[in-house]
This record gives sequence, structure tokens and C-alpha cells, in this order.
Amino acid sequence: MQGAIGSGGSMMPNSRNAPYAQGEECGHGSRALLAFCFASLARFCPGPECAEQHLPWGRDPTAPNGFATSQETAYPSQLAAGIALAFIKGMVSCGWDGARVALNIDRDKLATAAERAIAGVQSKASRFPAPVSEHKMVVVLRSRRPLTCPCEPGKRLEQPFPLPAGVRATPFVACVPAKSQLLRSTPISVKVGDWLAGSKVEAEQLSFEQAWGVPHSEAEFVEAAVKAGHPSSFREALPDVLQKAVKLNETMDDADLAKMRTHWIRKWAKRAEQLAPEEEELKKTLHPSCRAILEPKRLLLYKEILTECNYPDPGAFDELLQGTQLTGEVPITGIFTPTFKPAKTTVDQVKREASSIRSGVLSKVRPTGELDAEVMKKTWEECNAGWLEGPIPLSELESSALVSRRFDVVQGSKVRVIDDFSLGGVNGTVQVAETPRPHATDKVAALCLALLAKCGRSTVLGRTFDLKSAYRQLAVSPESSWASYVACWDPAIQAPRIFRMRALPFGASRAVYAFLRVAMSLWFVAAGQLAIPWTSFFDDFVTFARGAGSTHLQRTVEAFFKLLGWGFAESGDKAQPFALSFHALGIKVDLSKFCEGSVLFSNTEKRVSELRDTFQKILETGLLPQSFALKLRGRMQFADGQLFGRTGRACMRTITSFAYGDAGPVLTPAARNAIARFLKRLCADAPRVISILSERPWFVFTDASYDVSNRQWPCGLGGILFNQSGQAVEFFSVCLTAEQIRLLGGDRSQQIIFEAELLALVVAARKWGPSLFAKPVMFYVDNNSTRDVAISASARTCVPSSLLEQLVHAEERLSLYPWYSRVPSPSNPADSPSRELLQTLSWKGRTLKASDVSETLCDCFSLLEGTAGFLEGCAKAAEAAGAVLPEAAMLFVCSAKGTKGGGKGGDAGYEQWGPPNKRPRPASSEGIDTVASVGAADAGFDEDSFLPKPCVLV
Repeated sequence: MQGAIGSGGSMMPNSRNAPYAQGEECGHGSRALLAFCFASLARFCPGPECAEQHLPWGRDPTAPNGFATSQETAYPSQLAAGIALAFIKGMVSCGWDGARVALNIDRDKLATAAERAIAGVQSKASRFPAPVSEHKMVVVLRSRRPLTCPCEPGKRLEQPFPLPAGVRATPFVACVPAKSQLLRSTPISVKVGDWLAGSKVEAEQLSFEQAWGVPHSEAEFVEAAVKAGHPSSFREALPDVLQKAVKLNETMDDADLAKMRTHWIRKWAKRAEQLAPEEEELKKTLHPSCRAILEPKRLLLYKEILTECNYPDPGAFDELLQGTQLTGEVPITGIFTPTFKPAKTTVDQVKREASSIRSGVLSKVRPTGELDAEVMKKTWEECNAGWLEGPIPLSELESSALVSRRFDVVQGSKVRVIDDFSLGGVNGTVQVAETPRPHATDKVAALCLALLAKCGRSTVLGRTFDLKSAYRQLAVSPESSWASYVACWDPAIQAPRIFRMRALPFGASRAVYAFLRVAMSLWFVAAGQLAIPWTSFFDDFVTFARGAGSTHLQRTVEAFFKLLGWGFAESGDKAQPFALSFHALGIKVDLSKFCEGSVLFSNTEKRVSELRDTFQKILETGLLPQSFALKLRGRMQFADGQLFGRTGRACMRTITSFAYGDAGPVLTPAARNAIARFLKRLCADAPRVISILSERPWFVFTDASYDVSNRQWPCGLGGILFNQSGQAVEFFSVCLTAEQIRLLGGDRSQQIIFEAELLALVVAARKWGPSLFAKPVMFYVDNNSTRDVAISASARTCVPSSLLEQLVHAEERLSLYPWYSRVPSPSNPADSPSRELLQTLSWKGRTLKASDVSETLCDCFSLLEGTAGFLEGCAKAAEAAGAVLPEAAMLFVCSAKGTKGGGKGGDAGYEQWGPPNKRPRPASSEGIDTVASVGAADAGFDEDSFLPKPCVLV
């Protein structure tokens, strides 16, 4: 490939002087030995083991086009990414400026991370880049001769490594600094060449490369961490259009806002009158089924508004005008997060199999009880409203028609009609390339935080605007009429009736995408053109207003919906006026302390009551049908998600495991414990605080050391607290006692550094948490496993599970906004306090005295044996052994009574169970996981029979 990226790093597409080099694809993970000529990617076959796996050359009758190379036609992802980067670098050298966009982190990922950080939840470390890179720089050494490796790959230099003669370093260094990490050592054999006098001259060249990661110093890393900040402080937490709306609400007074909004509404109301004849003519051209649904809409007005405000998805108008296809590929809008979910089948295939699919669905449309009449009643009401057409005899359906089952879902005192388009085969044909993200509670929280920052001195009120029968306000495309049939049981004739949907069904995959697409356009227009600070979650628009301007804003929103022809709730429970406290998305938002800098989120009393009754019934009967377990998990997830925090996530994982397990409907000890824990959390009535007390984050660095050969310091913990400016304000340095090491597992495992690192993190959170109330906090640890379990709030064994429960409890009680990341050991300022006893610590000219954490440690170890996480680990061990924990132990839940073990921490209180000393150990752990078996023994199990002993709560 002439004109590719040359060894000099430049790309000269029109030059005969472009240098090139030859490489082989298998060096980048392919199975094919194919050549290419990007010098910056030149890698050759690693050796015989790779060669044995090469795909053959030449003809192959089994290959797609008869040639063997067609068996692997796509580049490996590693090579594809490298080629893309090579082109970017080459074009930059030619003056292209677009790489700034191409090389940036996906803004959607930043926004998502910021919202989740505000909500107290963190994505996996692999899904979001570390705030501070692990290496200050990467130095690449190149030599014509083999390079000596002073350490193994992945290891670090003990001493500086001077560069041997003939070795080039990029960037230039005289020697590789101590503590640098050897990232790779690669022999490279390349063919290089150039054009001389019109001829190509080639030569074989062998060279060697080493890549070294040079670490930050401790001070450099802290400085970089302060500069990087906390994800919740990213401006990307809110879309630009909402940031603009918040800014206008800050800078304009109520009178000016009212004048601006009134002018916009009047302008477009006048334009609507002008467009009325054209609107009427346009609707005459629509299919009758679409016209019936879209009659109230001002379609041309909607199109002009989208055009004027430069809405990034103009196709939303076509989605509204033409109706929504129920099958096939969902259009790419460019406004949602990219993803890929392939279709399970094709449209042609389901059409060919339509007859058998119909028969299967209709065989499942049977009487289910007294709610059949209610479903039929609602179906007739939809017919009268023009949303349905029918009933239609089965004999009149086209041969390709698909029928979906209609059934009821009881939601409190209401019955909702759902159409199962998955069973009917319709949803299986849908392929998506984007994931819509409706504005859930995390976006509402981010908006509250922005309003607190900009309008914190004003009284702010809130309410929800609800689109009435939202899905029924959009039409099904006539092209999908064959897939829009639904059937329900009619008790009057004791047989199924079939109808055809004119309006979007609640249960079709593409209906969800279509509705969210159009709803997002409404949100965008009003936020951008009317400066309305609101969010869009399906049919709910959560809206905020300054107290004095709330009445006018309410009229503005109502006028906006009426202008475009959208029906919304104008009376009743879903049309409550602006207030200091309101319900939205199943939560209660309390703005009474807005002027003090806080907004409170909690589950509604109705939701708590409904879930509490369900949980108590399950615990009383001891039964949870597995078909209902996943539904229960969904309700738990929604309730827990609105409260933020992460305590419920471990409980939900347990319920998911139970649902997919083979235990039957009888609750396992772990499932019972998970439900009891979640119930206790749900009933605790502790609201989540969204606060502007501190926009800038604080920083906590922790570390641990473990060396059993060092009798003076076998296991040490260290931690340092830095303020928003990067100044150290507190630290601790402590060595664990022999008994504490034993409780961490030191008597049954050769290595407990993971447990020690996690304990250091818990000690820091509990010790300094009260002074960090409602503040964003960056926690830096130098153990990947510790970081990962802190993010997931889940561990596989008893001790880490118990410690995690303490960590998450501290987060939620203190309304912390934690974010967990990694710091390499050479860059970790907490490394020294963890390796030796430090009475004082000097940092940038300031000397600190060590904080006493003995009391905090005492509380941690007291809770270690009493937390529900420890019990759940024991329950899993019991299940593995075929035993059952005592009922009292399985109903263990967190309490606020205070610990038996002492300590002044008010949050330390969990009820403890089991005798704290002289617990028996199992004589044998054959067939049982080592750590889990010891945890079971701690729970009071007989050493010989592994059967439960009596356990009491103390």
C-alpha cells in the first residue's frame, strides 16, 4: 500500500518518496499470514506456535469464494484500530485538525459517567478511562541489536536503567528511571525500502523494541488527580441545551423569562394559523389509519420548529408523519448511544412461518380469570377511541399476518393492558444500532445539582407533566399492518378476538424507540427555545421553576403541548401544580431545603408500601416462584435505582441467581437473606441528598502491605486525605494485630493483601466520612481487585462481602459521591504509611501527625463478623454443603442499636450474632471452597457434620 504511514511517521499520499515497511497480520492476532505495509504497525509472525494456526493459502472449496483467505476477511480489532490511528496521525501531519474530535473520549461516556457519579453509582473500570493515566509517559527503546531486559515484562525497575550504546529512545531519555514498568519487549523483522531514481529498493532489517511505562511521582500523581477532578464535576453531566436553559434561568429575571417564552409561543401560534390549510391538505394524503391517530398534530409546524432550532435528528418528523414500522432495523438517529443488538430472525422468515406462529399464539390466548373482562373492556374503549380496528375474523387475516397476545398487568389498583409482541415474533425481527437513554433519576439529579449551583438562592419548585396515553398518540406505519394484530380472550363469547393496532402498542420494541425519539425532540425544543429546565423520561417531563415564575411556566408548557397537538394530563393526580415536594418516576423529590443547598430524593410511600407487602408475604411463606423472581428483581432495581447508592445491587444479584437457578420456588438461605436486607433498606426511609456543598472533590489514597516474614510489621494499612487543592490534611499508619490478621483470613490463606487493601479503604471511608458529608470523593487504591469490588459492591467470599457492606453503608449514610480509581504503587503517597509506622508525615512543607484509627478498626472488625454480607457468604457456603443456616441468622439485618464490641461511631451499629471467640473450625474442607468453609464455621457450624449449631442474636 503505497502512501501508507511510513517509518518516519508521515503520510505523503501523492509522493513517490513515501517510505514503507512490510508487516504480517498474524502479529496482530489474526490467523492469516497476510502482508501489509504500515511501518508503524510492522509486526511479523511471533513464531512456530503461531505458524501452526495459520489459515492455508490457495483454493479451498469450503471457503465463501473458493479461496482460503476469504475465511477471515475482517481485520483483527487490534490491527483495525492501529490502521485508523495511523491514518489519523498521518493526516494530522498534513494539517488535518479533525483528530481532536476523533481522539477525544466519547462525550456520551463522559455524560453517563458524570450522571452516575452524581447518583452515587460507578460504571465498571473497563468502561471508563482512569482520571489519571497510570504512566506519566511511555518510553520506547529501539535498537538494531537484541536489548537486554533488566526485569521481566510487567515488572518494575529497582534501579535506573542507562541506555546502551546504539539504542534510541522516544521520547529521548538518558536512562529509564527506577520504578518504570516494562510493558513489552518485541523483536521486529521488517522489510524497509524507498524509491530511488524511479526504482524501489528493499532490504530486510531486524530491530528490537522495548516499551517502558514511566510512573508519576507521588506529588505529580496527586497534582494530576486534583486537575482531573471527579466525574460529577464534568460539564458533560448535562446536555448543552439544558446547560443553556439553566444559564438563562440564572441570568434572566422572571419577567424577562415570561416575556421571552410568551413571544415564542405567540410567534408559532401565528405560524400555525398560516399553515392550517397546508396541514389539512397534508393529512388528506395520509393513510386513513395514520390520519385517525395524527389528526390533532400540527405536523408541518413541528417540522419547521425542528428546522429552525437545528434539531440534530430531523428524521423524527418522518417517524411521526409516516408512522412507525414494527419490524426490521431501527433507523440510526445520531442522538442516542451507539450499540448493536442483532435481530433474532428476519422479516421474510417470520412471514413464511406466520401461520404456525399465529396458531401458537392463539393457543395461548386462554381465560385467565376475572381480569379478562377488564382487558376486554379496555380493548373496546381503545376501539372507540380509534386506536384499534376490529374485531377481525381470523379468516380475513392475510397469510403473512402475525398476531400478538394481549394480557393484563396489575399495577397497584390499576390494570394495564400489555401486548406481547415478543411471543408473536415481531420483536425478534428488530435490529438496533443505538440505545435510547431516557432521562432517569440520575439526569434529574444532575439537573438539580446544576440548578443548585446557578439558582441556589432562589426558591425552586417542581412538578411532572404527563403525556396522556402517550404511545397511543403515535401511529403504526401502514407497511407494518401485517404485524400489528393483537388477540385477547373475550369472556362474553368464550373465544379470542383479534384486533389491528392503529396506534403504537405498549410492548413492541420499535414502538419504544419511536416514542423516545419523538419525545426527545419535544424535550429538546422546549429546553432550548423556552429555557425550560426539564427532563424527559418516557411520557413524564420532570420540570423545575423558580417560585415566582412557576405559574407562567406551567402555562407555557401547557401552551407548548397544545400548540403541537399533544394530549397531556390537565387534571387529577398526574397534573399536580408546582410545589416544594412532588412525585416523579416513582420517587419523591423534596425541594424544601433548596435554598440551603440540598435536594432530597426518596421512594414514594406507595411504592414502599407495595414492595414491603410483597416482601413480607414472600418471607412469611418462604416461597418465591422463579417466574416471579425476575419480575420482583425488576421492581427492586427500579426502587433501588431511584435511591441511588449500591446496597441493593448485591441483593438483586442474589435474586437473579435464584431466578436462574434450579432450587425451585422454596427460598434459599441466601435469597431469604437478600430479601430481608433489601426490605430493611427500603423501610429505612433515609433520603438521598443531592447537595452543592462542595463542587470540588476531596481525595483519599489508601494502601496496604502484607509480609508474614516481617514480624514487626506483618500487615500494615496506610491512608492519606487530601483537600480540594491537593494539600494533605490527615493520614493514618497502623499495623494489624495477630487476631485482626486472623480475622482477615491470615490463618487460612497465604496471601490476604486484597482483604487488607479493602480494609484500608473501609477504615478511610469510616474515619473521614463524617467530614466529607455530601461531597464528591475520589478514592485511589493500588489494587485492581479492591477497586473493582468497590465499584461493583460485590465480592465472592465472606470477609470482602462484609467489608463492602460497611463501605457502602458509610457511603449512603454520609451521602458521599465516591469514585474509585487506581494509583500505581510507585505513585501512591499512602505506600510509605502502609509499610512502616509513621508518627508524622511531611507533604509540601506541612507536617501532619498520624490520626488514631484504632477505634475505627475495632468497629470494622466487630462488624466484620456481624454484617449481612458475612452472613450471606456463610449462607452460600451452607448451600454448597447442603446445609441450612439458622432462621435467626438468615433474618439478620442491619440495625441502629450500636455494636456490642464498642466504639463511638453512631453508624457502627449492626446487631452481632454468634459467640465472638472460640468459634470452631471445620476439620476438613474437602469439596468446599476454603474461604467459604471457614466462613461457615464462623457462623457456628459443627466441625464434623457441617450441620448448623444454635446461633443467637446478642
